[in-house]
Order: sequence, then structure tokens, then C-alpha cells
Amino acid sequence: MTGSYDGPEITSRPATIDDLPLLIRMEELSFGPERFTRRMLSRYIRNPNGSIVTEVIEYRGEPAGYAVFFTRRGGRTVSLHSICIIPELRNRGIARSYLGQALSRFRGHLSSAVLRVRVSNESALGFYRSLGFGIVGHQLRYYPDGEDALIMTLRL
Repeated sequence: MTGSYDGPEITSRPATIDDLPLLIRMEELSFGPERFTRRMLSRYIRNPNGSIVTEVIEYRGEPAGYAVFFTRRGGRTVSLHSICIIPELRNRGIARSYLGQALSRFRGHLSSAVLRVRVSNESALGFYRSLGFGIVGHQLRYYPDGEDALIMTLRL
């Protein structure tokens, strides 16, 4: 990691339908055949019941990525469904700073965060461990290509 950013350099805002082309482009740059479709991203942004939080992550005032969280009404857990930082801005501490800010916002009214990560994604596993997430389970054939996922949680 070449830097750790806090404060005004890393901000976030709710995604709007006007951000859809930007989010689709970020998906294309970052994920292979498992990327979200236009329809999925549109549904996440328009989420009428508030159970999906979709945010644009900004670095120095410019879009750098996005994140999608799922919650349940009355639930105590938030699920990090996806986080994406565009390739040219990776390894600068942006995701770390953003997740620190986002998880802090959930503290107080939620008790834990959960996520799933590919068993083969060692860099993501190390990253989430460094944030305090621990492995609590294994989900067979979670990904479309049949790869397993590790389930990780963090007490908030």
C-alpha cells in the first residue's frame, strides 16, 4: 500500500441513476464475466425499500469506485456485497479508508458486517483480515464459475 487516506480526500455519496454509466464502466474495468449487469446496478440504485446501499467512492473529488451493501429491515448485520476501486487507483488506501468510514456509519445500529470472498483471492483475504474480519464459514460453489467462497465477519 502506498498510502492511507482519511478525511477530505476520500468521500462517498449515494449513487444515483445518473451514475449508472459510470458504475457499468467501473465493472467492465474491474470484473470479468461475473460483473453486475446494467439491470442489477439499476435495481441496486433504485432500491425502493432502502435495504441496498449503493455509494460512489470519490478520491480527491473524482469517482474512484463504488460499494454495495445489503441490509434487512430490523436486522443487525450489514453485508458488503461488492466494493470496486478502478484499477489505476488501487493500492493507495482508498478502499481501506472508505470501508473504515462506511463501517463506522453502521456502528451503533448494527452489530456486525459480513462478506464473501473467493478462496483463491489471497490479496482480498489479507486485506479483509487487516480490517479485522475473520473467517467464519465456507460456502461451496458460491461463484458462477463454481469456485467456493469464504464467509468473513466483523463485529461492529
